[in-house]
Amino acid sequence: MNPPLCRHLRTKMLYMPVPPQAGAELDELESGTARHCWCNKTMTPLGLDDRRVNTEDCSDATRPCYQPGG
Repeated sequence: MNPPLCRHLRTKMLYMPVPPQAGAELDELESGTARHCWCNKTMTPLGLDDRRVNTEDCSDATRPCYQPGG
């Protein structure tokens, strides 16, 4: 099971309706390769700790800015 993503992570994938046959896009988001991610706190592709924002790094509970979704 994947750790939860930070509640401040945003990506265009969260705002686009995904048709049932679009499983590849969902796999891309879950694999950490989704593009166009940003931190909702900084509104940039860098988190509060000045590290890149993406689905892989933003599930790292050791980041000082990480807050689990919920």
